[in-house]
Amino acid sequence: MPSTTDIKKNQLEFEGDEWAPANNHFKTNPNVNRFKKKNKDKGHSFVKIQNKLIALANKKVEGILGQGSFGVVKLGQDKDGNKYAVKVEGKKDIDEQSHEYRAMKLLNFYHGTMKRNLGAPKKYLKETTDVKTYTLLELQEGVEFSKVLVGLNNTQKLICAIACCQAIKQLHLKRIIHCDIKPENFVAKVENNDITIKAVDFGFSLILPNNQNYIIDGWAGTPGYIAPEIDSENKFSFSSDIYALGIMFKKDLGLPAYLYSNLIHQNPSARCCSLDDVIHALTIELNKPESSKIAASTTKTAASITTQATSTAKKAPSITASFKQAANTPIQADGNTQAAGAKWNLNDVLKYATPFFYKPFLGIR
Repeated sequence: MPSTTDIKKNQLEFEGDEWAPANNHFKTNPNVNRFKKKNKDKGHSFVKIQNKLIALANKKVEGILGQGSFGVVKLGQDKDGNKYAVKVEGKKDIDEQSHEYRAMKLLNFYHGTMKRNLGAPKKYLKETTDVKTYTLLELQEGVEFSKVLVGLNNTQKLICAIACCQAIKQLHLKRIIHCDIKPENFVAKVENNDITIKAVDFGFSLILPNNQNYIIDGWAGTPGYIAPEIDSENKFSFSSDIYALGIMFKKDLGLPAYLYSNLIHQNPSARCCSLDDVIHALTIELNKPESSKIAASTTKTAASITTQATSTAKKAPSITASFKQAANTPIQADGNTQAAGAKWNLNDVLKYATPFFYKPFLGIR
């Protein structure tokens, strides 16, 4: 499952000052990279990754973020209260040049890896290993998007669809093809119509070279969301991501057919390839009276999404800037593009639209 905060507690609870003895331990033993808790029922172990001291969640107290056959993901926290996802695996080497790690680096999700020798072979999950690796990752706060789908109203579904488009657009701007788009690979925070959605799980991701429109690679993805050209030719592109997004709009969000029909065209050359156009169409639907949204879609005839001429917009100063600007510009935070996520507030959208954030990572699918 993705590394989200869908756990018992999203903040570590310390027993007095646990940091002082941990700091002293690492100062006294500079070649050691783990400080073990004395009592498994309380307190926390600490690890040092890239010279950063991180407290790890106690499974008995705070729970875990996720577990698969390859490893466990725990909540981690530094002394300043910043939270991370720490992936603990029983393997010796991490390929930082893989597409997966390159994608996470491009998105500023990856903060380093530490390898700990166990001294002797030990049983870890289903394997026997003499080494554990600890990978420090950006924590994607929220819950798996698939878990909130049932409770969404029509307006929220449209806002979610817009946020999903923006999240995938941010990947594509960095030349990242996700390759496994489905509700389980987004995390969401939904508070009424304030919705934040981020793309996660880059185990199948590919980095598209600047001079190429597609990559031929091994078959990957989730049945039901895989584009025809992947099935027939193992051909991955931004268009194959858009196909999977269209399938999600159809079967998971239940949007009207005219909002996804051009996204799931069998021929990739005839498929809508502009997420800005999709966002525009979704926004028009969002502006309709509640009674005519989505529920009446069964009486409508599927139609092509009309390509809209879009002008180059200036950088949006904030997430609450003009929707047209936000649709054409990466979301800014301290001068840097945010990683693969978007937050949309209905009031902001309507204000400017009128008449306008780890399954294969964990070994599970």
